[in-house]
Amino acid sequence: MVINGSHDRVACEAVATEVEQAGAQTVVAMGGVGSRASFDHLIQVAQDTFGSVEF
Repeated sequence: MVINGSHDRVACEAVATEVEQAGAQTVVAMGGVGSRASFDHLIQVAQDTFGSVEF
């Protein structure tokens, strides 16, 4: 699961920790999805980590 946020990395890391404790693999990718460059970065992080993206 990709945890995304645009401002509060600490909060995103906390969510990632909770999700991982439930048994899922996570990655935190910071950036606002309103920006094409940030969106592209988010997708790249997801692909690099998980190999594919599902919406």
